[in-house]
Amino acid sequence: MSRDPGVSDEMPAGGQEWPRGTGTMSLMTHRKLAMIVVIVLVGAGGLVWLLYGGGKKVRHVIVISIDTCRADYLSCYGYERQTTPNIDAVANEGVLFENVVAPVPMTLPAHSSMMTGTIPAYHGAHHNFSILAESNVTLAEMMQERGYRTGAIVSAFVLDSRFGLDQGFDSYHDHLEGARPDDRLAERKGENTTKLALAWLEEHYREPFFFFLHYFDPHMQYEPPRPFAMKYPDNFYAGEIAFTDHLIGRIITKLKGLGIYDSTLLVIAGDHGESLGEHGEDEHSFFIYQGVVKVPLIIKRPGRHQAVRVKEVVGLIDIVPTIAGQVGLELPEQVQGMDLAAYWSGNGAQDEQRYMYCESLTATQLDCNPLVGLVTERWKYIHTTRPELYDLEGDPREETNLATQEPKRARSLQGRLMQMLADYSGAGPAAAQAELDSGALQRLLSLGYVGAYAVSHTIEFEDGRRDPKDLIGYFKKKIKAVEYYNTRQFAKSKRFCQEMLAERPEIAYPYGVLAEIACMEGDVAKGIALCRRGLTLQPGDYDAGKLHNTLGIILNQQGQYGEAVTHLTEAIGYVPDNPDAISLLADILANCSDEQVRRPEHAVTLAQRACELTRYDQPKFLDILAAAYAAAGRFDEAVAQAEKALELAVSSGRKDMVAPIQKRMESYKLGQPYQQEEQGDQVN
Repeated sequence: MSRDPGVSDEMPAGGQEWPRGTGTMSLMTHRKLAMIVVIVLVGAGGLVWLLYGGGKKVRHVIVISIDTCRADYLSCYGYERQTTPNIDAVANEGVLFENVVAPVPMTLPAHSSMMTGTIPAYHGAHHNFSILAESNVTLAEMMQERGYRTGAIVSAFVLDSRFGLDQGFDSYHDHLEGARPDDRLAERKGENTTKLALAWLEEHYREPFFFFLHYFDPHMQYEPPRPFAMKYPDNFYAGEIAFTDHLIGRIITKLKGLGIYDSTLLVIAGDHGESLGEHGEDEHSFFIYQGVVKVPLIIKRPGRHQAVRVKEVVGLIDIVPTIAGQVGLELPEQVQGMDLAAYWSGNGAQDEQRYMYCESLTATQLDCNPLVGLVTERWKYIHTTRPELYDLEGDPREETNLATQEPKRARSLQGRLMQMLADYSGAGPAAAQAELDSGALQRLLSLGYVGAYAVSHTIEFEDGRRDPKDLIGYFKKKIKAVEYYNTRQFAKSKRFCQEMLAERPEIAYPYGVLAEIACMEGDVAKGIALCRRGLTLQPGDYDAGKLHNTLGIILNQQGQYGEAVTHLTEAIGYVPDNPDAISLLADILANCSDEQVRRPEHAVTLAQRACELTRYDQPKFLDILAAAYAAAGRFDEAVAQAEKALELAVSSGRKDMVAPIQKRMESYKLGQPYQQEEQGDQVN
């Protein structure tokens, strides 16, 4: 839609679109209508609205999300040290909600709820390897339809546009490149995010806009810069919170300098918290105790400077309907949150008890039952193998499980929870998992998201499954094993893998890690033996696929192409959309020296699939597709794909790929396919 940068600060009454003209008659008409509305409101009791809900109309909307932010680490929420003076100042003239529930302690699904007003059981994104389906309606789409400029700047790969959160944004800045063109980072530091945000505001402040700003700094690893590291030497997590507050202060200063602070509806929220050792969990994603689901939420209303504190339980799913109510948007019927304006408008808050949903399916990767829960102002119920019930007023740390002492209450909350799941599970978009190449997967693993490919997409409970509480120690060992493997500290990684096998010898996952380490240390025979041992355990789909894939890679490098093809085909059967396995299989079928193994046309089909899965933006997969076309005698197509691969290699800084692609492309122009020179010497 077109936008008029000269439009008035006054929002049209009745939730109409912004006027596109600037003529005097148009402005006078709107002013007259506004005066009539005010007169009617005052005459019918509208004085209450003027006192408690009035102020300037909403021209600008900003949502600032602080990743991994516990509410109790903000000084305005009672932290004993002064960590957040800038956020405190916003709270002192806004509405602070004391009891806010995040629906899931993971970044992507929490933001999916924040942007759709629905719980994960409806929107379908349950973990950080999920995709927010396009059929979901986001706040950005609603604001864009109304004529607002929509922009977002995110600070972690987990919110990359490939996961679907970019829906409805005119601009979505998710490029996290580092100092070198080929250094594709998993996160962007807050200082750089703030610079981008200030520039975006400078460019768009004259027009009505919706701006989403995401800070990732409080997420592990905790590395606050000076002076915050020096101010909080004993608690770097608090230092990261203080640093993020400092950055938010710069945003607020910019809004005031541009003269738009009073016309801005500002929302500051945490997406989820951090356990910090509580209940045996160091970080987040595994449990749904208060440390990871109780988050801050502060709303600054345009033109209002009265501090309000709300004790009632609310949720991140309430952000969408609240913003919609302030700007006059019509909500989609599937939105499950409520407009929080009832708490400050003078109309009285909802009297009926609210039940806020939360979940974690992370433990299902260990063949445990999931965790799903309900939170009220006083009570919290968690359903899993051994259900839990906590009195949050008397036991805020959730140390005393009252499920057996209060069976009637536990059954009542369980019944309500199961009804909620029955109502919403399957009612929304189908759950979908992102298909990632090894580079993208590595970026998620570097953020600590281990094993999510093996997490269930559905909420199902089975008798005989373990309780997640019994396996938090095992899960922490898995995280450490992967962490040390990624940093090439193989001795430490092997130690944790051996501890995992001693604790749960029936789980195959450690064998895959040990096999890869063995190969890197030069013991290929041991690597093959470890993979075969893992496969005898009849592992689940993800672990089986990984073991077959590892075997395929090793056997290809050993020149055993026929068996490599067998295992790669098995790997794809378990994990059908693994672009790395598909592309390697295509590479072998197109280019290996064994004529009995080569199948060029099938290689073309596989290579096309790998490119489709990665949106044709990975030069190595386009290079393989070019080689497959050449092997099939389709040289014009081979040259065209090689040119695209070369262009992407140059633009992405992959200098190591440029000369080999150029050499192969010259062969294709001469009508010659790529010739393998030695065993394991495929294109990629």
